[in-house]
Amino acid sequence: MSAKPNTNRVAFAYVGDTFTWTFPNGRAVRFDPARCNEEIAARATLNGYKQKIADAMAMERNKITGASASADDKASAMEEVISRLYAGNWRVESGERESTGGLLAAALVIVTKKPLVDVVAKLKTLDKTQKAALTAQPKIAAAIAKLRAEKVKASGMDIDALLEDF
Repeated sequence: MSAKPNTNRVAFAYVGDTFTWTFPNGRAVRFDPARCNEEIAARATLNGYKQKIADAMAMERNKITGASASADDKASAMEEVISRLYAGNWRVESGERESTGGLLAAALVIVTKKPLVDVVAKLKTLDKTQKAALTAQPKIAAAIAKLRAEKVKASGMDIDALLEDF
């Protein structure tokens, strides 16, 4: 079965000072911000900042636990965008994308009750040996085991049947 082409895709281009949206049927909608008065331009700027900062809250679910990002994680992500804007950077450079920290980070969040972004930042300062030592700590090891069990349970996999195959 072949996939149907997306006939609803709208192309977008920003050329010069004009936005252009082009529909599959060839119709184009153009917008030139310079034609707006100062009040509308100021409101659009504020709306753009609001949207840019609020977009940071759109975080993926934790790949290990399936849980939504916490309020602290979302607030920290928004603060990071604000700091970047104050520093004159509109976007994160490709090499700066944040990691979710994996299983160890998720376990540390459970054990320490600290936000994921803080845990990931601290983990970045540790070497492989230190991280391995943390995974052996009894509370963290138990949290990792619990997270793994939850992930398998959520997958619907029959572990007993899988074991019987051996």
